[in-house]
Amino acid sequence: MWFCPRCEEHRPATKKISLIASQVPRVLVIHLRRFNANGEKVQTVVEFPVSQFHLNCEGTSPSYSLVSIIRHHGSSVSRGHYTCVSKCSDMTWREMDDSSVTTCAPDGSDPDAYILFYKLMNE
Repeated sequence: MWFCPRCEEHRPATKKISLIASQVPRVLVIHLRRFNANGEKVQTVVEFPVSQFHLNCEGTSPSYSLVSIIRHHGSSVSRGHYTCVSKCSDMTWREMDDSSVTTCAPDGSDPDAYILFYKLMNE
């Protein structure tokens, strides 16, 4: 929900990011706003593409693929634990949690997703 300063009410909202085709990054980093102004965790489930997706830019359609997810487990900025889910060179997904590494499979719907890393595929 977004607070509208004009009507002073919370309203559903979406955010659009525009990129210029000549300035498309090799690695697209998406940092999700997971904490409110009080430092409490926002529990909204975020859906994101795991396989390739295309951006719509002027004159081109660059393709990106998810390569890593930083996850935050906990209830606030000051209380929590971070883990990483990454696609390894053998194309398997693994979750790294301190000294343990386990095989996993991200499904594109994660309440703990905090930062998403996408790699440009069509260079």
